[in-house]
Amino acid sequence: MKRVVVSSFVAGMIAGTVMLTVPVAAVVHSAGGDPHPRAFDGTVPSLTLSPLRFIIGASIDAAGSPLGDPCEQDPWNYRVPVRMHWSGGDGGSGLAGYDVWQFWEGDSKVLSDTQETSYDFLGSNYLSDCGGGAHNATYHVVATDNRGNSAATADAALMYLDVWQEDGTTVGYAPPLPVVKVGDWSAPSCACSNGGATYSSTTRGDSLTYTLKANAPSLTVGLVVGENADRGQVGISVDGVKAVPVDTYDPAENDRVIVWQRTLTRGVHTLKLTNLGTAGRSRIDIDSILLTRGPRI
Repeated sequence: MKRVVVSSFVAGMIAGTVMLTVPVAAVVHSAGGDPHPRAFDGTVPSLTLSPLRFIIGASIDAAGSPLGDPCEQDPWNYRVPVRMHWSGGDGGSGLAGYDVWQFWEGDSKVLSDTQETSYDFLGSNYLSDCGGGAHNATYHVVATDNRGNSAATADAALMYLDVWQEDGTTVGYAPPLPVVKVGDWSAPSCACSNGGATYSSTTRGDSLTYTLKANAPSLTVGLVVGENADRGQVGISVDGVKAVPVDTYDPAENDRVIVWQRTLTRGVHTLKLTNLGTAGRSRIDIDSILLTRGPRI
């Protein structure tokens, strides 16, 4: 192995020098080292940011509000588990690694010199009713090759997202979701549910149909439910396509769980949720609908 000094610079960011250990094969002139380690070698890294995804099986607001101030808690959501993912490469000197940056009142590096291609963060729909600005941070990725040439993602992953209650109401920027109920849905109250309630059904064929609009390509819609030992399967259909069954069973109570997601094209879409009447556990509890606002272009 050889020790090679490389540097990275991205406009608007702090340029720095880091030590990286790379295989001999990654050095352009292996016999005598690279005589021009900071020179452009004809290629810059390629880098693509994928659509944001929710973390299936995780609960939204699992740890409550991180801010502590009572006026900054209900009805906002501060902890919606989100994962950004990217891919990159370099056909010249090879790829040294990635940095992940957060921009919110200035740049800060949240992940350095990594070979990982994903980063998890917490999304929010907070709109600053107590001052201090909305939770509208952005995340972007920088790839650096073994000669110090860098490239940043043209897209930015947004911390801000939309959260609708089961009845289609929201506290965010987006308008309420129109919802059509078919069958006998109740609205049991529970502090354990997002917003304090769910729509609950125990009858096969009961359905909820939401109409939502994706204002940009590659936005991801997600479904949040309550899980328990008596919960069954919900059929989920987008734009009339054959429903996908998703099981909401858990041997113990598990609240505000993200159980399903789908990346949407730009435009208006229908999301239909149907009780499939699972034998012995026919109840389903619909809690919230999620929609990302990034990556943005």
